[in-house]
Amino acid sequence: MTAVRTPDLPAHGNCYQDAFNALLALGGGWRLVHGRPILTRPPYCQFGHAWVECGGVVIDPKGCVPRDIYYEAGRIDVGLNIYYCLDEACRMALKHGHYGPWEGVDAPSGHQGRSV
Repeated sequence: MTAVRTPDLPAHGNCYQDAFNALLALGGGWRLVHGRPILTRPPYCQFGHAWVECGGVVIDPKGCVPRDIYYEAGRIDVGLNIYYCLDEACRMALKHGHYGPWEGVDAPSGHQGRSV
């Protein structure tokens, strides 16, 4: 599946900031994930989202979910995910000056998003 930007959808919530802060709190072993689930309501398109995961567990702003259920419910294409360990996430946040997304189709052109 090819990822395409969905500029018609306004950015809602603080998932990138929340996931980054969760990674800071949880520390080693956890990974920050920037991915593209599919909306479960119209217009049923992919959207940029962030969460943290370790082993078989995902924590996103809505709670803690088994990874397989989370990925199935969001119809997440793992090939589009970008994974960051704690050190990488901190480097990217400092480099870009915001919580994400930093790479891929959802990365802003120029400086946008919430500042770190």
